Amino acid sequence: MAVPKGTSIGIDLSNPVRVVAFSKASSQVVSTFTAKTPFDPGSKPKLKELASEIKAFCKSLRARLPGTAGLPMSACLLFTVAVPKLRKKEFQKAIQFEIERLVPGGSDSMRVVVREWPKGIPLPPSVKVPEGTTLHLVVAANIQAVLAAEYLMKAAGIRVSGVEMPANPASRASWWLWEQLPSAKLDPIPRNDQGKTASGSDSNTPVSGAYMPWVTHGNGALSSSEPEDLALLPLGDAEHSQDDAHDALPGANLDISLVASASEAIMYLSYGACPWLMREIPLDPDNPFVNGQILAGEITRSARFARTASKGRIDGRVTVFGASDRVSFLADFLHEQTGLPTQLWGRPVVDSDPEYGVAIGLALSSEGRAES
Repeated sequence: MAVPKGTSIGIDLSNPVRVVAFSKASSQVVSTFTAKTPFDPGSKPKLKELASEIKAFCKSLRARLPGTAGLPMSACLLFTVAVPKLRKKEFQKAIQFEIERLVPGGSDSMRVVVREWPKGIPLPPSVKVPEGTTLHLVVAANIQAVLAAEYLMKAAGIRVSGVEMPANPASRASWWLWEQLPSAKLDPIPRNDQGKTASGSDSNTPVSGAYMPWVTHGNGALSSSEPEDLALLPLGDAEHSQDDAHDALPGANLDISLVASASEAIMYLSYGACPWLMREIPLDPDNPFVNGQILAGEITRSARFARTASKGRIDGRVTVFGASDRVSFLADFLHEQTGLPTQLWGRPVVDSDPEYGVAIGLALSSEGRAES
């Protein structure tokens, strides 16, 4: 099989493991695959077995491709924290304290990256920034899971582009999908002082809607473009060469990415380049209608919080991912219940089933040159 230009591999490690070869240049899904072996970072035999399955899939493509793996939510943390100006060691201790509070023992078992919240993007709902403090976004990933993902790709013959937390590929895939719908009109989430964007300019001013992630980058390591004293090191030996273009700030779009399975849904919220919430929502495998009502309520609450947190107009939208037999009805139902534009990932925009959307979001981050 001759793969198209710009084809990359995306591996969604949220079990079941889903793999996709996708060409960003032609917006073409080259091939998809769902593995039988689960991702188990603590089991070398399981990792070898899974790598063997993925290697067979890649071998059918007859090219050595770059790839990015996405960690399961259980291996990651994403949160905001307001911190006063501190010296480097004091700042690190403050962040480690917050991680330890959320995950006892986590400060010793996680790679951590911290970045100051970008100016011009609304603050997350319910976030308070006391006077004299600065808001920071903290991303942490379990070291064992990161190393296992790196090993898996290398053992499968994939050129490692990176390992990401799950909010990144889901949000990236959502942004990419909506960019393919130029005629799609986003409805503003209403509030009393409509008419201006979050940055205070007239709402008619064009703004960028591109998804430009900065949270993770390169060779399996979490990375940051911030000065070294804002990152908790060491982060491994990955190169820190991310393009500075990610510092451009998009408009105030509230993007809600919903990844649904039989027993749970994971909701990711992002403002432009900033994923800032990962939330797990339990579901009833035997009652899809009740599940739809639960999810509609969560989305409505998120939209309401976003409205109250912003000083200007917020445009909202929802993208639904997951096994097609579980989510095919959700897009229309959620649109009807929430009033927000809602899109089921995949057709007719791209020839893909909705369960492969997150893997495609990973492939979008690692476009590169194929090697025979």
